[in-house]
Amino acid sequence: MSSIRDWKDILLEDMDKDRILTIKNPEKLNTEFNKSINGWIITYVGRDLSLNEDNYRWDIEDTLHKVRGYYIIERPLINGDWLNVRWGLTPTNSRQRKEVIDKKRLKDKSIIQRDMITAIVANINTIK
Repeated sequence: MSSIRDWKDILLEDMDKDRILTIKNPEKLNTEFNKSINGWIITYVGRDLSLNEDNYRWDIEDTLHKVRGYYIIERPLINGDWLNVRWGLTPTNSRQRKEVIDKKRLKDKSIIQRDMITAIVANINTIK
């Protein structure tokens, strides 16, 4: 016997699909070499096409210690106002990390930049 979906189920599914985070001007999180944050350079590179989820990706480089990483914010919102973020060192390795954060963490440029750098530093420390 096949189950027939109720119209409410279909409507809720469609509503969930439209819950997408939009960051206006994601390149404004970029730093330049002369304006780096303690030697860290953040560069918006667009979408990471290796993922199925729509996303924003930044490359992060520590110019002092020659370490490179990436930070990805997935656009689909989950469980209300939460979303997934991923990060790791480049070249991409199996030590990629992923966690769920509240979208409120994305309201302040300095908090986002600090989160990006902290994530890469934590990833470096797990390798040592």
